[in-house]
Amino acid sequence: FSAAISACKKSSQWTKAMQLFSMRAQRGVSGSAVALNATVCACGNGSEWEQASLLFSDTVQSCVQANATSFNTTISAMEEGGEWEKALWCFSATAQSQLEADTITFNAVMSSFEQGGNWEKASQLFGVMTHRKLECNTTTFNAMTSACVNGIGW
Repeated sequence: FSAAISACKKSSQWTKAMQLFSMRAQRGVSGSAVALNATVCACGNGSEWEQASLLFSDTVQSCVQANATSFNTTISAMEEGGEWEKALWCFSATAQSQLEADTITFNAVMSSFEQGGNWEKASQLFGVMTHRKLECNTTTFNAMTSACVNGIGW
């Protein structure tokens, strides 16, 4: 199922990915973070952040042990939908799940702030990131700069 869902992800067939993910559960196939991540990513690629959010919440509560990629993929789907509040909520959930947020996690959340013009939050998050001594890369600096420019904070 994971390979088929990944193929749907690559072709932005989010409805097919959701169907396959549901079929997997109906047939008693155990949950897989790989299948969850690919399905959430397919939803994000299809601009279906609501579906990505619901799937992530429902699945993590029931059968799949989310990993860092699960959170990163969901945050990216929220970012694609311009939902910085939901991206921030998902970011906060990483700590509750005892997963360590990495550079990709921080970048995804900062990118959501970029679209919302929320430069203050992006700046705060950048401070947390540097305090934790996480590697800042081109994506980090681009997201931070764009958030400042979009929020007239520069």
